[in-house]
Amino acid sequence: MPIALSVRNGYTVYAIDLGSEFGSIVCGYEPEFEEVEQIASSFEQFLDKIMKNSVNFSSF
Repeated sequence: MPIALSVRNGYTVYAIDLGSEFGSIVCGYEPEFEEVEQIASSFEQFLDKIMKNSVNFSSF
């Protein structure tokens, strides 16, 4: 389930995983959005990483 989308440097999405790692936050890039990398194990951890500037938004 997407929570943030960007078209700055191509299409990028941060999303909540509803599949195998249910509830984790993942990041996907074009052209293969199905191949994602896990950013945080929960939304709370994702927000904590944002507050600590440890989430890379430069490509976003």
